[in-house]
Amino acid sequence: MLWISLTLVAAGSAFASPALSSLSSRLAPEGLQGFALGFSQTLGSLARIVGPLSFGLLYESLHGPRSLYLTAALMMLGLIIAMIGLRGVKSRLAQQLVSD
Repeated sequence: MLWISLTLVAAGSAFASPALSSLSSRLAPEGLQGFALGFSQTLGSLARIVGPLSFGLLYESLHGPRSLYLTAALMMLGLIIAMIGLRGVKSRLAQQLVSD
């Protein structure tokens, strides 16, 4: 079961990373594309450091299952924020395609 999960995580990361890099570069103004790409990579790296550390501490302080429910709620909040942001990205990309 662990191998299946790791395979899915690796495959998801392999598809998501280039797509996010392309999206951040495409949505940035012409002169700031390198900055946007670097900032995006920096935030991703910071999330991979701070996320496990903070949720490990959360798991210890809430003693197990309660922390998992809180984590699930935070993930749902992130999903809602991403879905709202995606609407703006879609309209902005559509405008770029029309102007090109």
